[in-house]
Amino acid sequence: MGHTVFFLGLRKPDITSFDFKTRLLRHIRYVRSAFASQGLKGYLALITEDYEMAFMNWESEDTMNKAMESTSGKAVLNDARKLLSNLMWSPARKYDGWIEPGELANVLWTTWGSNSRDLITVGSQKGNE
Repeated sequence: MGHTVFFLGLRKPDITSFDFKTRLLRHIRYVRSAFASQGLKGYLALITEDYEMAFMNWESEDTMNKAMESTSGKAVLNDARKLLSNLMWSPARKYDGWIEPGELANVLWTTWGSNSRDLITVGSQKGNE
């Protein structure tokens, strides 16, 4: 399962929507190349003219922290700060039946008739109580 985090970022007001999408696509490629060998297992990014919503899955929380503290990790974070204001950064936790505003939870379930376990990540943004 690893360690999953959710990021919601808002486009900086001095960047046009067109430039935002162009630069954000370049940033996403940068994230993939910088972290591919540092424990990033998956990166799902949904973008609009104003937002990036991203789910990142890492081998572990420790692996993620080491990657973020590396030289390339700091460069990735600086690149992101030029484009985005951080609205939400939330690590997923084991689902206990309740999600508080601002939390993200991993839910494991077994599909009927199968021995495999599937994972879904669900969350709630602060302010949407």
